[in-house]
Amino acid sequence: DNEMKVPKSRQWNIGVRQALGYFLVSATYAGQRGVDQLTLNWANIGLNAENRCCVDFPLGAHGFSNFIYSTNDAKTWYDALLLQLERPYRGSEDGIGWGAGIAFTYAVRSLEGVDALGDLFAFPNTANIPKHPANDERARIVANWITDLPYVFGVQFSGLVTLGSGPKQDIGGPIRFNPDGYVRGGFSPPGENFLVFGKWVYRRVDMRLRKDFPDIGRTDIGVILDAFNVFNYSNFGCFNTPANQADVNFGKPTCIVSDPRRVQLGVELDF
Repeated sequence: DNEMKVPKSRQWNIGVRQALGYFLVSATYAGQRGVDQLTLNWANIGLNAENRCCVDFPLGAHGFSNFIYSTNDAKTWYDALLLQLERPYRGSEDGIGWGAGIAFTYAVRSLEGVDALGDLFAFPNTANIPKHPANDERARIVANWITDLPYVFGVQFSGLVTLGSGPKQDIGGPIRFNPDGYVRGGFSPPGENFLVFGKWVYRRVDMRLRKDFPDIGRTDIGVILDAFNVFNYSNFGCFNTPANQADVNFGKPTCIVSDPRRVQLGVELDF
């Protein structure tokens, strides 16, 4: 059956949520299965008897270039667990209101028919790219807080902490191109300490101070000071992972995936 099909996915989630006094606790599982994903293949290029690339079928003498055809053979899998603990912001009689939350996510992703998520071309064809783990970040923690500081001129202090385990990367290239030294998802970037909370590849802390002034008629005025990446962490990416793990540059990053420390001052006017 060569009929082209519309790409589609099945998604579902299940979770529980419970209030414990002022706190909310929840656990959620999310799943996704994508099928009939569009890919482009080469009809005139294949693998040899050892499944190595590539065997060409010369077409130039006949006045043709490559024959590229489409298929619906690519598939995707995604499974994630999200755990959350929240205390929504609440005021209090003594004027010190506060709220906080923390979320932990653990996720895995697999592909079939393409080497990486978002690829359209499956060279030379999807049949030679079996189901495999995708290069992805498994664990992430996001924590937030907000609190009133009535004894500091009525300022409100809030912030956001983001920690990530970093994406796993392949060592070397796909085995059909690089038969020696290839390890799917074999490299995990080295982490750095964040206070006492273990080692993390991605670390970022953002903070905000806000001061609201008395209303002027129907106009509300607030002054906001934001600081992004307060500790100026360098979050690296694009790690060099050749098949030769003895390479002096193996594991070294070649890019930065977050901005350096930045501070901005703003005024919010509501009327």
